[in-house]
Amino acid sequence: MKCIELVRRKERESSVKHEIVALGTFGGRVDQAMSNIHYLYKLKNERRIYLLSDQNMTILLDKGKHQIHCNQAIEGPSCGIIPIGIERAIVTTTGLEWNLTNSSTSFGEMISTSNHLTNDIVMIETDSPILWTVELKI
Repeated sequence: MKCIELVRRKERESSVKHEIVALGTFGGRVDQAMSNIHYLYKLKNERRIYLLSDQNMTILLDKGKHQIHCNQAIEGPSCGIIPIGIERAIVTTTGLEWNLTNSSTSFGEMISTSNHLTNDIVMIETDSPILWTVELKI
């Protein structure tokens, strides 16, 4: 949280709003990874945060329609949609190997992990906040 406060202070000084790219967010303990995901939700109305490891990039998609531009030279093929912190999400996608159509996703039922990109543009519509995660080839 100290780094978030530093960003906020710098923004007040410059009147420029920043997105945050957090590196090394999934390389260690599960409780620390969950804390990083917690901040995606906690700050979702304030700014976009990208969580990166050497293998993945994860963002929070709020409810609504999202167009995600993927560079398949460095992203994919594996990707996933994870409804964490909510009871369920109704999700529709295009641009994936296994597209969802008004599909109910929730833990204990169905989640869309181990999916694959088939297009440079992925469309996702969701009625609740979800995690979008994509494999990185770096």
